[in-house]
Amino acid sequence: MNKNLKTKNLNNPLAYFRPSVATDGVVFKVQNNELYILLIKRGISETGKTKEFRPYMDYWALPGGFIRGKESAEEAVIRELKEETNLNLKINKNKTSIYQTGFYSTPDRDTWSFDGTKKGTWRQTMSIAFAIITQTSHTPIASTDSKEAKYIKVSDVLNKNIEKKVLAFDHNKILEDALDYMVDQMALRPLAFDFCDEKFTIGDVRAVYESFWKLTHNIESIELGNFQNKILKQVDQKGNRLINPMPNKPENKRAQEGRGAPALLYTRNKEADYLSYIMLPTQKRL
Repeated sequence: MNKNLKTKNLNNPLAYFRPSVATDGVVFKVQNNELYILLIKRGISETGKTKEFRPYMDYWALPGGFIRGKESAEEAVIRELKEETNLNLKINKNKTSIYQTGFYSTPDRDTWSFDGTKKGTWRQTMSIAFAIITQTSHTPIASTDSKEAKYIKVSDVLNKNIEKKVLAFDHNKILEDALDYMVDQMALRPLAFDFCDEKFTIGDVRAVYESFWKLTHNIESIELGNFQNKILKQVDQKGNRLINPMPNKPENKRAQEGRGAPALLYTRNKEADYLSYIMLPTQKRL
């Protein structure tokens, strides 16, 4: 390697390859024991007075876009979510969690990757993917270069029950990796509680695990008694309970469907970083 490479030829594309770096947001939410993901339908992009047709027109895709100068990857994905879906997140103010789940750099992952055959003019798009969980109430509104934005069941995406069958680019791979990441982390850390309200029932937590495990382990229902016993035994690194019951009063209970007794509400120990008992189903992963 030329020892002077870092001080010479800084503007020479033959000496330095500068790829484009983007972000993709995998926004999960759990509703009615089903896992959903926020997707956009790709449209045209407008630049001044011209309209440019992009690859994968009318395909569903993860929201995201290119990182701007003086912008972190986290800031970029938050900005893109606002621009493309009207999801307005402020990590330090909203009850929002963000996790980096992968980096994608396969040269042909983007059909715009190569802008010619002449050396030094190659274009390659790399992407940093983030899984995002938010308590922010959100009705998707498409904007900028997205034609439509909505939450779609992850099971429909995985089973190709969506328009065009698959997501744009390698977004199916990004989604599957994010799904695996979440399941692995939920086995060791209290990530499932990120999906729950400030006050929650044990059934709420079970619904989160069920929504993921049915996709990765083909488990339709988790037996409440065993699940409850394991959750109640969980302690943090200091030996304090992972969840704490609220005072046994009517206002701290939630009515349940059917004839069951109202369920007691709990609050989360926010100091807990890890679970003391691994949360994994007995069945093998699909």
